[in-house]
Amino acid sequence: KLDKALELAATLGFSAVNNGDQVGLMLFTDTIESFIPPKQGKQHMYAILSRLINHHPASNQTNIQHLCQTIMKTSLKRSIVFIFSDFICENYDADFRRLSQKHDVIPIVIQDPLEQTIPPVGIIALKDTETGDEVLCDTNNENFQAAIQSVLNSQRKKREQMFKSVGVNPLSLLTTQDMIVPLQQYFKCR
Repeated sequence: KLDKALELAATLGFSAVNNGDQVGLMLFTDTIESFIPPKQGKQHMYAILSRLINHHPASNQTNIQHLCQTIMKTSLKRSIVFIFSDFICENYDADFRRLSQKHDVIPIVIQDPLEQTIPPVGIIALKDTETGDEVLCDTNNENFQAAIQSVLNSQRKKREQMFKSVGVNPLSLLTTQDMIVPLQQYFKCR
């Protein structure tokens, strides 16, 4: 997921630079870990890429609410804001809505196909990357499959409903797919 996000960030960043637009970066977990204010130019974009490639998060937690509040405080001019996340987070809807009213927000949801369907391959350990909790699951068990599919579908529907209610159109990509065609189609429809 990180590789796909880096590739997409580089593509979007250099596209913006080629258009003469300013590009900035805000890396977040449950806090803002790094901020590079927007500027123009390829050298600035190279500095952003270097920060992206060399960044090691200090936390496993996610706080989209804090991110939205920080962007509102630091970005005074109307901007295009790309947010790369799985958006599995609580209590950010109101701040996300306010951010979307002030800026053109484009949520980028990058998922591994295993986040949509867990194949029946026997007993596996599932780990919550934010809490570190680990649980053994029998993926061949029909009850497990029904329960996990229910959770995954619920998360997806909640995210989609929130985006729809706010009036933003997310770009959803799988790690296994080429990003250029979906990216072109997304911007063609905007």
